[in-house]
Amino acid sequence: MMLWIRKIHKWVSVIVGIQFLLWLSSGIYFNLMDHNKAAGHTYLSHDHSEVEIDSRQMVDLKQVLNNFASSVKLKQIILLAKPYYLLIHEKGLYANFVNHFSLIDAYTGQQVIIDDVMANALARQSYSGPGNIIRTSLIEGKIDDFPKQKNPAWQVDFDDEVATSVYVEAGSGRIVGHSDEDKRLADIFFMLHFMDYTTLGGFNSIQMILFAFVSLWLSLTGMIWTIDLGFRGQYQVKWMAKKRQIKLFDKDRKSMGTVTFSTHTNLLDGLVEHDIVLPSTCGGGGTCGRCKVMINPAVKSTSADHVHFSEQELAQGYRLACQHFSDDIDHMTLMDVTNAQKHCLELVQSRFISPFIKELRFKVKGGYYLSYQAGAFMRFFIPAAKTSSIPDALEDGFKPFWQHIQALEFDHAACTRSYSCAESAASTHELVFTIKMQSAPDKTLLPGVGSHFYAI
Repeated sequence: MMLWIRKIHKWVSVIVGIQFLLWLSSGIYFNLMDHNKAAGHTYLSHDHSEVEIDSRQMVDLKQVLNNFASSVKLKQIILLAKPYYLLIHEKGLYANFVNHFSLIDAYTGQQVIIDDVMANALARQSYSGPGNIIRTSLIEGKIDDFPKQKNPAWQVDFDDEVATSVYVEAGSGRIVGHSDEDKRLADIFFMLHFMDYTTLGGFNSIQMILFAFVSLWLSLTGMIWTIDLGFRGQYQVKWMAKKRQIKLFDKDRKSMGTVTFSTHTNLLDGLVEHDIVLPSTCGGGGTCGRCKVMINPAVKSTSADHVHFSEQELAQGYRLACQHFSDDIDHMTLMDVTNAQKHCLELVQSRFISPFIKELRFKVKGGYYLSYQAGAFMRFFIPAAKTSSIPDALEDGFKPFWQHIQALEFDHAACTRSYSCAESAASTHELVFTIKMQSAPDKTLLPGVGSHFYAI
């Protein structure tokens, strides 16, 4: 069950992470954008000059109400410097909701239907730009620029540099709004920020609701995972470390004695403190699966254990030494300890053979030679140190290749790295390694600890 929770948790984290980046980028845009342009107001006219109305020529309201269907509200409006009565037969909560209107000429008492000519005049009155009208069309369905608008509207397009469109409500003559290229770009960022992928024009969408539940699920599973890792002993506080004695056996079940482990150190590194080295090419990351041991009693398995062992082997107590600590362990069987040996090496030569590859040559201290086959590797124990992102011993011909690397110094903790031998024992008495330098793209990411430690 926990294995599936971890897998789903990781993939859901990717989805949430992507949306988080979208929130971050769109939020930055909202802070930097020109709010007037983003609202489509580049060429919005702000002329609010007063209009003189001769009320004596206006039709009596009672006559208007008697001549037309019943209404829930009546108000007087001014369109194109002329008075009109607006009868509202069905009123929505907001102006953009479904409304049913009758527009009455206040001087004649006749109903007025807003056609393309009147819509053009209304749009031109609200427009202050240099463009000319190039297109007028009646939209009775969804309006892409104003998805919340539920009533039919005229779209009047101008040929200015930002492609302005003015929307006039067909029933009332109300200017729904202006839209242009700046507003349409801002709408894309609003869509990303509010997850409005169905373009409802707001954040109260099904995807936002689902995302809220997904985020809650992610938080709960993350908490469950954290607690599970704690019970598995994956979090160790150094000052709370204790000492435990564990009986060791080799793969033939012969006793290797009793050794003392710190509960702060995983089994792989704890064995090294007693000069017992298990094979490991991943440096304790749990990916190579080579540091196999059998633990009694069988502690809870990790996701890395499940990758490298069958259910039957897990039941028998097979585990990866790098993934477990000495808590609650009585004895441990080492499966491949005889294949690994510990040696002390002395560096005899260090040189760059390409801009990012360095050759290291070692000899074994003690005056003896090692015999090994092709493909053999050694696990190096790297102490804590201060390291530079740019090697000091670069030849002049290689320096141009490092000019784009930011110079910085960083501290790293002690760690292990595994490297394969570059030459066979038959061709040299030295141990030769070619190590590729892993540089950092910027100061937020550290370069390769092992490669840069040996590059200085």
